[in-house]
Amino acid sequence: MIKGLLMGAGCVCLALAGCSNGDNDGVVATSEAPSVSPSATPSGPVVLTTDQAADRYLLLICKSNGANEALVATGYYDSYLGQPLDEQQKNALKKMAKANAQVAQDLEDEGYVWPEQVKEQIDRVAVQLYELSATARSTAKSGEAQVLSNGPGKSATIVRLKLGLPPRGKGCGKQ
Repeated sequence: MIKGLLMGAGCVCLALAGCSNGDNDGVVATSEAPSVSPSATPSGPVVLTTDQAADRYLLLICKSNGANEALVATGYYDSYLGQPLDEQQKNALKKMAKANAQVAQDLEDEGYVWPEQVKEQIDRVAVQLYELSATARSTAKSGEAQVLSNGPGKSATIVRLKLGLPPRGKGCGKQ
């Protein structure tokens, strides 16, 4: 019984915190629950400190990294060009495309103002992830292994350096 109460309380907390997958999962907001928006508030955008920017960047980029690692695990990069893809590879490409598009959009969310020292590089990372999303989606649709566009690489490294984060590929356990 205690386990059931804890699970129920956890679900209520997640619903109030806005931690759903976006499908509303049958949860209907009431007038008592405050609305949570990942974007601008009535008082304007959130101006991120360097520490807040580092946390937000990791929160977002680790979603992209995870999707990219899942594609690697399918053996996609061991394929030769034009090789037919298996269902696991197609699904991983679709998930990678979706994750990278969402991360790119979240990086560009006007509800957040990035510190001046990383604004330009954040824009570059977002554009590179969006392009990677497009090539992953078209590759999954074609059903054949193709060269994917480059990810953020150097731009992501510059962001990490300027925000005091560990080198690329590390720090995602911090989420």
